[in-house]
Amino acid sequence: MCMVKNNLTRFIFYTYSIIALSSCMDDTSAFIQQEGTFVTFGGIITQDLNIPEEYDGDATDYVVRTLRILAFDQAGNRVSNVYYNATLGTVLKHELQSGGTYKFVFLANEPSYVNIKNALDNITVYTDLQNINYPEEAFTSETIIPMIQEIEKIQVLSNGKIKVNDGPEQNTQITPLELNLRRLAAWLDIVLKAKMDLSADFSGITLSKIPNVVPLTWGIPSDRLLSGEYDTPTYTGAIPLTDRIIRDFTLADHVDYFEEATSSLSADDRAAGMIWAMKIKRIILPSNYFSSQSNKENAIVFTVNVLEKYSPSCELKIKADNYTLPANARLELVGLIDQALDMNITYKPWDNAGGDWEIAGLRKLNISHTKASITDLNGVRISFSSNMPRVRVLPTVTKDGVEMNTNLAFNDLALAEGSTDNSTTRFAYNPTTGTGYMDVIVDGGNATSVNSDTGGTYKLTLSAENEDGSNPLQREIEITVSQLGYRFRITPWVVTYSGVFFRHNQKGERIITAQLDMGEEWTVTVPNTYRNWIVISSTPSFDPGVGTDDPGNPENYLVTPNQYKEAEKNGYSITGKGRVYFRIGLKKSLVASKDADPKYGYVVLRYRPSPAASPTWYVNKNIYVRQGEAADYLYRTQDPIVAAHDTLAAPAFQPLKGETRQAVARFSPFNLTAPSFKSKGGSSAYFEQLTVNGGEFVEYPSQGGSLFPMGS
Repeated sequence: MCMVKNNLTRFIFYTYSIIALSSCMDDTSAFIQQEGTFVTFGGIITQDLNIPEEYDGDATDYVVRTLRILAFDQAGNRVSNVYYNATLGTVLKHELQSGGTYKFVFLANEPSYVNIKNALDNITVYTDLQNINYPEEAFTSETIIPMIQEIEKIQVLSNGKIKVNDGPEQNTQITPLELNLRRLAAWLDIVLKAKMDLSADFSGITLSKIPNVVPLTWGIPSDRLLSGEYDTPTYTGAIPLTDRIIRDFTLADHVDYFEEATSSLSADDRAAGMIWAMKIKRIILPSNYFSSQSNKENAIVFTVNVLEKYSPSCELKIKADNYTLPANARLELVGLIDQALDMNITYKPWDNAGGDWEIAGLRKLNISHTKASITDLNGVRISFSSNMPRVRVLPTVTKDGVEMNTNLAFNDLALAEGSTDNSTTRFAYNPTTGTGYMDVIVDGGNATSVNSDTGGTYKLTLSAENEDGSNPLQREIEITVSQLGYRFRITPWVVTYSGVFFRHNQKGERIITAQLDMGEEWTVTVPNTYRNWIVISSTPSFDPGVGTDDPGNPENYLVTPNQYKEAEKNGYSITGKGRVYFRIGLKKSLVASKDADPKYGYVVLRYRPSPAASPTWYVNKNIYVRQGEAADYLYRTQDPIVAAHDTLAAPAFQPLKGETRQAVARFSPFNLTAPSFKSKGGSSAYFEQLTVNGGEFVEYPSQGGSLFPMGS
């Protein structure tokens, strides 16, 4: 067995013409062995050598025991099929005809079943791969994980050089060319937290409805972008959905998987009522793809087993309406147990190097999403990596096939024409580290009082290129937007009250949005007095339901500063252009109880309308923050009565000026309503006959009720 020498599962290809020892069985290769006509690869070491410290995860995840190299011509006909056993010091030679252009498929650690070996040995055309699958028992925490990679269009040139993917002649190379093998499995780390002590009752977990086969081509993204977002690859064989597999992990029989974690509960966990926790480490499962990603019937089911109690369960999904289990991904699952099981799943690449790359040494552009769906009130953060000196969003997008300005469609994504900068307020790329991100939020700004509908399907282009725009490598990203309702402009001559409200124990996101024209600048600042408890962020909400009729609980979406922007890491100052969009949250629950006096603060939105009355004219607007639902005063006893707005009014018309207030009283921030009106759907009656004190408060201060119905 062997292990590669860095974070990713890599082999190194050389295009030198050298004599090499190989340990292989080649039943199809028939090329003449002459100078410059074959590719060799090496860099393989065995598992018994020292494991580099930078390995992320279990060492066996990087082991390659066997390697099959398949090469096809551009018509899809097999021209080579070699099976190698990796041994210490082995340098493997793979014969290729000079001038030919080939599609390679690399299969590592194929299961040792006769039917699988026969199927792979007898491949004649590329599409034969689409009818081969591996059994689920090949994907466990105790086995060496099968892996795959495909590389298209490698042309072998003279003098030991190659050219990849029709790249320009200057992109040929002699230096080692690395592979990034993709595991056909998913790695699960699980943390369970409960509001009850399950120390005596928790017995383990069950994963059911696991697919009993893994098609080989599930590890090959159909779009070839290696981005983490895949369509279901073509597979022509049968995928039984009725004969699913169940795996039980019990404390009694699988002790190495479990780690008691109650002592590691955070202060926030304990404030939320969590008193018990358990970690379950490194469960390896076969990947699970299907074309109808939102069909939960095909999902793997996760169950927490609690003795003599209700055992909560849920379908695993990697994001809203996607119940697939992607290949080569690490999933961090956090389960919160009350009576039901709420599961939060974080997706990240298996390796800490940032995921799968295209061929090393050439142009790279790796992105986290090629498709996303957002509403008018949330967004998506797309991260990317490249080795090019410049990455930008192109200045035009298409909406349902019609071309339009990128920054009119999405808030401040595209750089200004001729700009030498690498960032906007929603986009940033650091060529030194080769990393970047963009927060995709719809804009749609215009000069009318109410903005137009921004719903539809957009296609934007991310381009990695040289400083002068030459030699671009581009990726298309599809964004589907659904918009319910409209966004209103800020007008400096209209004085309105704006505020956000938190109950005494709430601190989750409150979204602030309004419309300015494209390019109009704005800032938001938290005054010094309130920076110890109010936090703001320009990052979008990641609640998939916000902006629809079924939003999530804001307490599940806390506001943290934008760590990607140095100037915004403090959490009290942010900037933007065009559409105003930011979030307000609280750092902690400071109001002790629902009956305690509320806290008050505000943040300042400052903007300069275009065209401005003067270069120095800005509009400052306070957005008020209240925490606490107890009744409170509008004016207190000690607040003096001030003069009327008309300071010239005769004293006779201001008889109480300067006096103290004698009849003040607290009042609730909530409207009053009839109980029947609070039910979903409400009552169709014009009025309800109630007993004394029979009314109820609404849930939120801006919610209409019976005393002050909206629209009356």
